[in-house]
Amino acid sequence: MEIQLCFFISPIILLALYSITLHLVNKLRNLPPSPFPTLPFIGHIYLLKLPFHRSLSEVSRRYGPALFLRLGSRSVLLISSPSLAEVCLTKKNDLIFANRPKLLNGRYFGYNYTSLSWSPYGEHWRNLRRISAVELLSAQRMQMLSCIQADETLTLVRKLFHVTREEPDKVLEVKSTIFEFMFNIVTRMITGKRYYGKDVEKKEAKILEEIVSETSKAALETNVVDFLPVMRWFGYKDVEKKLISIHEKRDKFMQNVIEEQRRARSGESEDAAIKSYSKKMKTMVEVLLDLQASEPQIYTDQTIKNLLLVLLQGGSSTSTIALEWAFSLLLDNPQTLKKAQAEIDAHVGYNRLITEADVAELPYLRHIILETLRLHPPASILQPHFSSAECAVGGFRVPAGTILLVNAWEIHHNPKTWADPEKFRPERFEGFGGKRDLGFKFLPFGSGRRACPGENLALTNLGLGLGSLIQCFDWEKVGAIDMREVLVLYSTTLHLVNKLRNLPPSPFPALPFIGHIYLLKQPFHRSLSEVSRRYGPALFLRLGSRSVLLISSPSLAEECLSKKNDLIFANRPNLLNGRYFGCNYTSLPWAPYGEHWKNLRRISAMELLSSQRIQMLSYIRADETLTLVRKLFHVTREDPDKVLEVKSDLFEFMFNVLTRMIMGKRYYGKNVEKSKEAKILEEIESETSKLAFETNVVDFLPMMRRFGYRDVDKKLISICEKRDKFMQSVIEEHRRVRSASAESGDAALTMLSKSKTIVEVLLDLQASEPEYYTDETIRNLLLGLSGVAARRIFNFNNRPGVGVFSTARQSTNPKESPGGDRRSRRPHPSHHGSGRGGAAVSPPHDPRNAASPSTSIDTAAPLLLAECAVGGFRVPAGTILLVNVWEIHHNPKTWADPEKFRPERFEGYDLKRDFGFKFLPFGSGRRACPGENLGLTNIGLGLGSLIQCFDWEKVGEIDMKEGGAGVTAPKVQPLRAKCSPRPFIFNFLS
Repeated sequence: MEIQLCFFISPIILLALYSITLHLVNKLRNLPPSPFPTLPFIGHIYLLKLPFHRSLSEVSRRYGPALFLRLGSRSVLLISSPSLAEVCLTKKNDLIFANRPKLLNGRYFGYNYTSLSWSPYGEHWRNLRRISAVELLSAQRMQMLSCIQADETLTLVRKLFHVTREEPDKVLEVKSTIFEFMFNIVTRMITGKRYYGKDVEKKEAKILEEIVSETSKAALETNVVDFLPVMRWFGYKDVEKKLISIHEKRDKFMQNVIEEQRRARSGESEDAAIKSYSKKMKTMVEVLLDLQASEPQIYTDQTIKNLLLVLLQGGSSTSTIALEWAFSLLLDNPQTLKKAQAEIDAHVGYNRLITEADVAELPYLRHIILETLRLHPPASILQPHFSSAECAVGGFRVPAGTILLVNAWEIHHNPKTWADPEKFRPERFEGFGGKRDLGFKFLPFGSGRRACPGENLALTNLGLGLGSLIQCFDWEKVGAIDMREVLVLYSTTLHLVNKLRNLPPSPFPALPFIGHIYLLKQPFHRSLSEVSRRYGPALFLRLGSRSVLLISSPSLAEECLSKKNDLIFANRPNLLNGRYFGCNYTSLPWAPYGEHWKNLRRISAMELLSSQRIQMLSYIRADETLTLVRKLFHVTREDPDKVLEVKSDLFEFMFNVLTRMIMGKRYYGKNVEKSKEAKILEEIESETSKLAFETNVVDFLPMMRRFGYRDVDKKLISICEKRDKFMQSVIEEHRRVRSASAESGDAALTMLSKSKTIVEVLLDLQASEPEYYTDETIRNLLLGLSGVAARRIFNFNNRPGVGVFSTARQSTNPKESPGGDRRSRRPHPSHHGSGRGGAAVSPPHDPRNAASPSTSIDTAAPLLLAECAVGGFRVPAGTILLVNVWEIHHNPKTWADPEKFRPERFEGYDLKRDFGFKFLPFGSGRRACPGENLGLTNIGLGLGSLIQCFDWEKVGEIDMKEGGAGVTAPKVQPLRAKCSPRPFIFNFLS
């Protein structure tokens, strides 16, 4: 009996001694606070609950804004306050935290950490960033592509119009509509093709969907292995194989896009969409191909694919999530919806659709977007950063190699920063001049060197999408809107916390093997926010085998993502997704910071996502906007009482915009049902999504390879092969078109090269620098552009949350929109007529009021290459940085009534100047999203067209709950609403 009792008590005593000793050592080393206990093997993983950003927020609120966590084998600094976020993302720590942790996602999906998102900070990353900012996402590029946004906005309105016309009482699934809207904008800007809607080749769309689906499914396995390497022996053996497979599919898909663009440039392509778009202007692919022609050794196909995948993945998914949240909030606040409708009516009138230029002149709409991004940032926890050197954060010592997690959700919901942070009050942004006023209290796009470069694009897209939905239809929610968040677990890593080293606080205990994974709940950004509110804005977590620095405050986010720490956290962790989907960590999102990443970033920013490029492709957005409006018009006309699922319509709108920009094709809509390409795209995304969980599990708990995750690598390899094959076919198709144009001298084919998609741009770059812009590089870039969209948009259940939430907010806030009643609407004599759709949306000075707070967590974790200091703590090298944007956006200390949907809170503020790191929907720093402008533009067109052209009515109470298992926070329940065409569009579209 005594022997049995001894066997029972001994493990408990050893566990207690281990946890107490570790806790005391951390204090002696001046590490940030760490929750007690830190369990063996798992560390603080036991603290993680879904949603992660909320569980992390609970931990931060309990233990402090700066926590040193151990998630498995990874050390994590969790930041949950604006001040600590500023410390991490600006000043001296910005360079230190400019890297990304080495995670499997970065290794495979980031082309071996060479992509913009995953590349370590260095010359390569700076080049990628420069390309993204100057060539791809510049204001000039966005203006050039504004016609795409206007076109997709019109497409969105038309779709809803016809749907509601055919069945007025039909309940719409808004999420899918928003997804199509956003994705089409991004794909059209990148490739010149639509992947949703009419005349779309279904095969490509299906392939892309399969790629995204498999990528999403592989995410969790890679996270488990990244943080708990021992899990490779317990069911996660095949995680890397799955990632390789997915990476090959992604790479193949983007290579096809590049080749298709090459064919289009040469006149050999048979794709009518590619030819049609290329006649008008260059897509991002074409921009990169032009750069490749001039510098082939730099702009290889892999570099181009790398950049394109980053743009595609980030340009549509987060925007869709934000737009769904914005619409959900509006449907749940009918007065706000009416007020926004009245503003659009007064400025735009009844003779035309809202345009890109209008979005910048609609402050209340911008405030709605900002409030949405604050309440529901698509990346609730900013993309993880990784400390390359030891640094101090909040007075604590943060060792090198620490993963920095900034809980933006906690920062956005902090009652000390925001009054009534849980309330939807757009009015709270009134009087703010932008980022300058908000600082690190608002971080929907991140901050610092790794901030999202596509912020302006995202805000414009949000403004267009939300504005069109508000303008064109009267909405009615069907029942209560479920506002729960659904998240997909992204790689977050945590290492052993040591107080003697002055590490950030770490929740106690960190359990063996899993660390703090037990703290994660769905949605993750909320659980992380809870952790941050409990333990502090800077936390050092251990997620399985990974060390993670969780940041949940604007100041710490700024400290990590700007100044010296930005460079330190400029890398990405080595995750399975980066290895396979990132082309062995060579893609823009996954490439380590360096010369390669800098070149990819430069290509994306200057060639693919520049303002000029976006403006050149604006006709695509305009066309897709008109398509959306027409679709809804006919639907509501045929069935006035039809309840629409808005999500699917927005999904098609967004996705078609993206695919047309990238590849010159639509993959959703009419005449694309039988598209072989659309079908392949869907299959790729479906398989990618299925692997998301497995890859995250294997990344953070490698031992799980022994427990049902053996074939993860095989699956990833299979998906990657499909993706690569698809992208290569796109590239070859463009090559054929280019070749036919050059050989025949046909005027129509010659015009094809002038209206360049992103594939065309990359092929031009390849022609100039073939040794650099290889097909692999182009596929890499294309997958980078489409991958973010793929990972977040193609997941119909999780992704398209931005627009749907915005629509839901409008339906649930109708009383805040005076003048929204259709009987009170009258054309204003000083404004435009109702004879045309939105053609362009200028990059906004402020974020779109209804589309801003949907990025919950900075998704691809930055990796700390060297030890640095964050918030006074020492963050070890190798630490994954996670910035919980959701927490930052919901911090009551930063935002008044942070939980309320109040677009007015952004009135009078300049986004970047006034808000700083308080608002990080697109990240910040070197790794910030390069497609911010494109995303905002697409959202603005999609939302604006829906607002302009329809009167919306929510069907019952809108469920605003978030859910999921990762860093994005889409709605759990897709938005369903009724809409009726507004009188002026009958003459316009009938």
